[in-house]
Amino acid sequence: MQHPMRIFTSLLLSLCLTFLSGAAFDSPLSDSAIREAYFLGLRHDDKTRVTLEQYSRRLPVPEKGAHVAEIGLYTPYAQIVQQTSEKMIASSAQQAAEDFHKQKETIQVRLLILLTPTYSYTIASREPGNKQGFQFRSNDFWRDFSFSLRQRDTEIEPLSVHGEPYYQFQRIGQSGVPINEQPNPQQSVLYGARVWLEYDAATVASDETQIEVITPDGQHVTANFDLSRLR
Repeated sequence: MQHPMRIFTSLLLSLCLTFLSGAAFDSPLSDSAIREAYFLGLRHDDKTRVTLEQYSRRLPVPEKGAHVAEIGLYTPYAQIVQQTSEKMIASSAQQAAEDFHKQKETIQVRLLILLTPTYSYTIASREPGNKQGFQFRSNDFWRDFSFSLRQRDTEIEPLSVHGEPYYQFQRIGQSGVPINEQPNPQQSVLYGARVWLEYDAATVASDETQIEVITPDGQHVTANFDLSRLR
């Protein structure tokens, strides 16, 4: 006869393994997983916030160059949680499941790149006759950056990559330092860019995953996610 403590230990280990396997990234999502994500997003409370924070990394400001401020990796499960929390999804769990099954399941990588004093919205002008000596940085400056998603040294190709400029509304104070104020279309200043990459979820494994951004000035900024521990 097995010792009671040994039986208890075996049961505990079994429960832990069940929990870990259930917590791993999985695709395609089952209807029960979609409902779970839907109702978690609907809570819109601390549990929702803490869950979504696992899918994003905030990064420090570099000494010089552009600031890759945030890197997020969102699984299909996390996308449903966020969309429901932001009220961007169907009004019922059943409708959410029906709508979700109609589309291709993807992994979304979301990036926030901010300009800095050493990588600002103005750059030196090389155009003859430019008396100001500078010109404004292009709105699609993010195209000068390189992005990659790797798993065990294998780079996975995205389905799509797109971005858009990010503006902040400012006025210049007496000290010459920008001061935030109410939005005014005539006072918008290029502040950064948001970039989205989409990957076919079927090509991404439940494994260690690294997102890397290479900036034009040679920074290698990385964020790691363990998809064996994320839904």
